[in-house]
Amino acid sequence: MKKTLTFFFSISMLLSISFSQIVINEIMFNPYYETTPGDVSTYSTDDDGEFVELFNAGQSDVDMSGYKFVQGFDFTFPNGTTIAAGKYLVVARSKERFKADYNADADLEWGPGSGNGALSNSGEDIVIVTASGDTVDIVDYDDEGDWGAKSSGTPPTATAASADGLGPSLELKDFAADNSLAASWGITSGQKGTPGAVNSNFNGTPWSSGGGGTAGGGSGPVRTHAAGTWTGDTSPMINSLNAASTDTNYWQYFDWGVAGLSATSDSMPGHYEVNQNSVKDSGFVNVSYSTDVKNEGTGSMKLDVSVHGTEGWGGYAKIQHMHPDTAKGFYDWSKYDTVSFQYYMPEAASHDQVLELRFNVIEYSNVTNPTYTPADGDGGQTLGEYYYSFTAPRLGAAMTGWATVDIPLVEDPNNWDNKNGFNRTGWAGISGNTTFDTDRIKGFSFEFSGNATDRSVATATVYIDNITLKGRKTTPYVYFNGKASPADMGSPFGWGDGSASTLEVVSGAGTSTETNALKWTMGGDGWGVTGAGWNINPNHDMSYEWMKDTVQFKYKTNKFSGDNIRLQYEAGSGKLVKVVDITADDKWHTVKVALQDFVYGDGTTSGFDTSKVKVFQFIAQGKGYAGETMMITEA
Repeated sequence: MKKTLTFFFSISMLLSISFSQIVINEIMFNPYYETTPGDVSTYSTDDDGEFVELFNAGQSDVDMSGYKFVQGFDFTFPNGTTIAAGKYLVVARSKERFKADYNADADLEWGPGSGNGALSNSGEDIVIVTASGDTVDIVDYDDEGDWGAKSSGTPPTATAASADGLGPSLELKDFAADNSLAASWGITSGQKGTPGAVNSNFNGTPWSSGGGGTAGGGSGPVRTHAAGTWTGDTSPMINSLNAASTDTNYWQYFDWGVAGLSATSDSMPGHYEVNQNSVKDSGFVNVSYSTDVKNEGTGSMKLDVSVHGTEGWGGYAKIQHMHPDTAKGFYDWSKYDTVSFQYYMPEAASHDQVLELRFNVIEYSNVTNPTYTPADGDGGQTLGEYYYSFTAPRLGAAMTGWATVDIPLVEDPNNWDNKNGFNRTGWAGISGNTTFDTDRIKGFSFEFSGNATDRSVATATVYIDNITLKGRKTTPYVYFNGKASPADMGSPFGWGDGSASTLEVVSGAGTSTETNALKWTMGGDGWGVTGAGWNINPNHDMSYEWMKDTVQFKYKTNKFSGDNIRLQYEAGSGKLVKVVDITADDKWHTVKVALQDFVYGDGTTSGFDTSKVKVFQFIAQGKGYAGETMMITEA
């Protein structure tokens, strides 16, 4: 009966409440507790953990003196209660319980054990009215159906996402949506809510004082990211920043708190990180994407930045990306000599020459048991070897166009300008092996570092575009270095009719007595060919080198009865060959052949994949060479 009456009442009030400035934004109606954390057998409920969060979605402050909750629980707002535009107000059943749960203070409490009631675990109306009795907002929530799965058992379980005694709260997905509809609500992950912050499932347009995004980050932080359409770019592009990623955690989610484990104020999670003593909602980086402002492609990333200078050195706010494969994943930038991006700030920063833009790199060559979650006493391991860059000048006046930042992929402790490379300052991370191993990149960050120490808040809106690698280098693939073959060449193979060719290392047989050489003993000639070489594992990616580089070696033989030898690469289903004539005078001769001069052979006309070269071998052609030897070494 109650729900039927409420339905008709809601319809009659639709025009007056749909555009309410004060919105019921989050409801914690059935908290979950383990008296021994982690032990589900110690499950218990505690109504004192309940709260209702209100949000002021308008553009002006609202004096709530005398407003009342008249259904759900009984509570009258004291005189002087105000919700600022774009801000939250949390009414908890118990401030003490709320503080224990969220390490933050609720704005008001309706009173544990006061007789003011508790929220129903099976759903009911929550109604708030003005001092004169006009309805402000109504939500008739439920514990089942479109509101989520109903739980059962002790401890409770549910077949799908549920706010019914499993701990999560109900969150409004968009404060502009009709919050009388179940479809407008969602359920938080984990066993707590997000009081006093942007809801974790928020998918609307973030509030701002202008009704949209404004310079310097609008009114406050946006702690969650919605999924976009970007799925990746082709190397050397790292991220075109044309659109948000389909992975909502592309920019790392600091779920232990944006100000770290030792936060003094802001212990709420978010997709950004700030300095330890940054006051809640004062430091942040809000990420969005623009198709109107861009340097290349179809879009760029917009960063609304706020940095709270509460430390002795200032403060910072940053976003950070980590490789999605925590245990084994790396980005290999070693084939390039520069990392680059563009930035643009169309409006002046709030403070001149305070904020410095930094692109920092996280390198994991010496991190064992990788994890992205920090712990007390871990020595900064989650940041690995942390390399800073420093973009000059600091942000100040509005820019008239895009600036390109090129950072050499080198490290020097004297680098204080991105033009010279990176600097492992030791301010964060571990010392590692003190070598910048660019094939072991685990992630990167855009950091805005402020040098103000007067507790002022510095803001700016900066667009970032086109994170890419530049200056492709040729990779010197080595088959034999005058001493031995590298591990990826493995043990050499040989073949021939009757007897197989062999390759063996002979000490001191190189171009000097200090170097070695390979002795190729040629196999039987019944097939008119015999050869020896290597199976390459892992395969060599020579797609860039193929049109630019050469294969070179020295050989020496005092007798060769064949017609010639051919060098042969194999990749995919194709084979590429190059014939080399041999001089048999027992002197060293240098062979240098451009890779692009190799042609299809050995019965193939297509299918060679230069990115997956798997075989290299020497093949003698003709007759009469069986048992003859040739010494081969590096050129």
